[in-house]
Amino acid sequence: REDKYRLLVEHQTDLVVKVDVEGRFQYVSPTYCRVFGRSEEELLGTAFMPLVFEDDRQSTQEAMQSLFVPPHTAYIEQRAMTVDGWRWLAWNDSAILGPGGEIEAIVGVGRDISERKQAEELLRQSEERFAKAFHSSPAPLIISDIATGRFIDVNARWLEMLGYSKEDQIGRTSKEVGIWADPRQRDDAVRILGKEGSFKEFPIEFLTKTGEVRSALWSAEIINLQGREVMLSLILDNTERKRAAEALRASEKLYRSVIDNIHDVFYRTDAQGRLVMVSPSGVRLLGYQSAEEMIGKPNEEFWFDPAARREFVERIQREGFVADFEVVLRRKDGEPVMVATSSGLYRDEAGMV
Repeated sequence: REDKYRLLVEHQTDLVVKVDVEGRFQYVSPTYCRVFGRSEEELLGTAFMPLVFEDDRQSTQEAMQSLFVPPHTAYIEQRAMTVDGWRWLAWNDSAILGPGGEIEAIVGVGRDISERKQAEELLRQSEERFAKAFHSSPAPLIISDIATGRFIDVNARWLEMLGYSKEDQIGRTSKEVGIWADPRQRDDAVRILGKEGSFKEFPIEFLTKTGEVRSALWSAEIINLQGREVMLSLILDNTERKRAAEALRASEKLYRSVIDNIHDVFYRTDAQGRLVMVSPSGVRLLGYQSAEEMIGKPNEEFWFDPAARREFVERIQREGFVADFEVVLRRKDGEPVMVATSSGLYRDEAGMV
């Protein structure tokens, strides 16, 4: 029976040791000897603690002390100096009790967990980098439960955007907080997320704590965070841009209304002198049926005297603006019409005419 037990122990890859209550080796398996690069004779009777990394000795000692109380077992993770340098070892220890219930010896079974510890450390560092990027992002970011919309974490920019505190949100659902102008928009977006795994720039409207409506573009994807699938959302506040676009549309509508109803002629040419816009009054003045008949033509085609056109352009280039310059234009039917024109150069942001 003892031979069979020894055969089993000495041919497994785990480390097996037996120590007395003082931590001195009474038995070491061949695997243990190979890992530590020492013979059985060198190890027997010596203490195991000097082989343990100094920073891990206190926790190891505390675990050993727990063996003296039921259930007389302990789990220890420690670094030890092996032939391959410092390696992480995990030990499952059990006390052997004598007839009177006293501890006679301790048996430990260990294995190398260095790769697992390295992976855990890399994961920890990755999560630290993620947390740092998450909370320092200039864009509003949210981590939430996919199914319920319950907030798990939010960054400072999101809090600033909506005016809610972190305590107002963490652990509560987005619908409970009441951030949606239309909760159905959130449901539509989540359906897309479940089907596609992500979505980008979904137009949505949020309500701030004061009740203000904020327009935004919502992008989200499913990520794995600490072994759990969650939704990471990025919010692009589109409120000001939307207001600016609406103001621009209103301005353009007003501009077009003025152009369409002005009695004087309004026209614009490009840098090459081709007509790019003319008011309805200009179409009527020169006898055309529509502006499309005139757009794209050189402005000289509408002048009786090309030399007068060149003189006019030279004055504008010199002075930037010319007022009440009298010219004779040519109608579509060839008849002349005298007008006084006030014109100037317009340059874009790049300085082009």
